[in-house]
Amino acid sequence: MGKILTGSVIGQGVVLLASPLLTRLYTPSGFGTLAVVTSTSAMVGAVVTLGLERAVPLPRSHTGARALARSAVASLVAWSIVVAIVAYLGRGALAERFSAPGLFDLWWTIPCGAAAIGGQRVIAALLIRHRAHGRIAQRNAVQGIVQVVSGVVLAPTGALGLVLAPTVGRLVASLGVGAGPRRRDGHGPVPLRVVRATLRRYRRFVWYTPGSALMNVAGQQLPWLVIAASQGVLVAGLVGLSVRVLATPVGVLAEAVAQSFAGLFAERLRAADRDLLPLVVRTSGRLLVPASCTAVVVVVAGPELFALVFGESWRAAGEFARVLVVVHALQLVTSPVSQVLPLLERQATQLGWDVGRTLLVTGGLLVAVVAGASTPVLLMTYVALAATAYAVLWVLVATAARHHDAAR
Repeated sequence: MGKILTGSVIGQGVVLLASPLLTRLYTPSGFGTLAVVTSTSAMVGAVVTLGLERAVPLPRSHTGARALARSAVASLVAWSIVVAIVAYLGRGALAERFSAPGLFDLWWTIPCGAAAIGGQRVIAALLIRHRAHGRIAQRNAVQGIVQVVSGVVLAPTGALGLVLAPTVGRLVASLGVGAGPRRRDGHGPVPLRVVRATLRRYRRFVWYTPGSALMNVAGQQLPWLVIAASQGVLVAGLVGLSVRVLATPVGVLAEAVAQSFAGLFAERLRAADRDLLPLVVRTSGRLLVPASCTAVVVVVAGPELFALVFGESWRAAGEFARVLVVVHALQLVTSPVSQVLPLLERQATQLGWDVGRTLLVTGGLLVAVVAGASTPVLLMTYVALAATAYAVLWVLVATAARHHDAAR
């Protein structure tokens, strides 16, 4: 995990340190446009691979893993084309809904971003399977650095530079490390019978994972789209910066722990190990300290820090961060171990939670919007509902691990 964490710290640390510069190169409205494109691309990117990449670490044979990875890529290409057509036809409605005229010309960044996310997931799954922590660290570092450089270089293009930078970072990083697993697994074609047999064996991933992944990401991203649609891209930009600053340190640690946890958990599964629940509890317990420390700092000094670092015009983003930090702390503790459900093939449970979380959080926000709630009230509503959902998720994960241990 140390190598992964180092790469993540470098990559996301560069993104965080560059934020004061980016807030002076781009307007809050530009950040609002970024929030809309990021949220939409994330939801599409969650399903374009049909969830097959999540099964890649599980087959005992490398040929089976290659069959899953190549099937995921084929799905990615097909769905990206469909998304591009839909985005082009709906570009006018998209720009009007979010009061962001720039989205009319930036429609193509949505399918490109979704394809980059899907491709990155497939490569990450192969790296996780081989526990290639060094290559994962390299990818994480390169992605952040390239993203920042792209954002600065493309600043004269306006919102385009800010929106396109994450996709450029993902593509460059993924292409740079993608050759490693292929060399270990070989380059030859996978027999069609092997592909069919492997897809039959892991068909539950196709049945449940796309819907579950969509609901999972929608539960995270739809609230920001609701806020952007009801409050405008200016408020969305302020909220977006709050999320960006909070999500960066949380994302660095959560991603590093999650990738290491997934590899270790899958390895124990293949070895029929019974000590899965202690691994879950130990992993979450170690994350409580950084989660609590982050929350205290933001609650005490959020507005002042935002005004000092990003400029006085961004002080409101610090006020928003005071509220949002609670959810990010809970996400840090819960997110890395949430992979237990799909790895134990409890996709139905995962799907049920994802659907419930999405309906609870998004539905609650829509009710608040209809009632005419202000932005702070909307954010407090979001935090209360999302915190409840994360607590339920951890209980489900621990219960699944305990039942698996008891059955062995």
